[in-house]
Amino acid sequence: MNNSTSGVSTSTSSQSIADNNNTNTNTATPASSSSSPSTPPVPHIRIVPHLDAPRSLHFEVVDKDVPDGFVLKIGRFTDKQNLPNRVTFKSKVVSRGHAEIYSELGKFYIRDTKSSSGTFLNHARLSPPGVESKPAQLKDGDVVQLGVDYQGGTQ
Repeated sequence: MNNSTSGVSTSTSSQSIADNNNTNTNTATPASSSSSPSTPPVPHIRIVPHLDAPRSLHFEVVDKDVPDGFVLKIGRFTDKQNLPNRVTFKSKVVSRGHAEIYSELGKFYIRDTKSSSGTFLNHARLSPPGVESKPAQLKDGDVVQLGVDYQGGTQ
């Protein structure tokens, strides 16, 4: 089974995350959507596959605005994959409700939401299996992984 890994870049103007699902690796770079001079920029995240990993999951790039108070839920593929607050991956190592990304005062955070196979930030697991983690701030150059390698089965 694959895990998802991504790299993270953060800023008040834009963010992108790259995600792979064999070692799902994501690179995140925060970005702001264009706005008028009187309106503060809306934090934006971009999720892209990390193609340098030897066993990465390939998927379409995901671009999402993540204004303060908005929670982007990350999980395994479901029929409701096109909901505006969801990013889904077709991988057995990604739990249905695996993690969440949100912004607060222009900073991005990620937390594991009781996943069984883990959410990793810069190769450090955020919490034990089945335990919700504390929020961890995402910064430029961070690496995010969803799940751990699973040996067996066909995926």
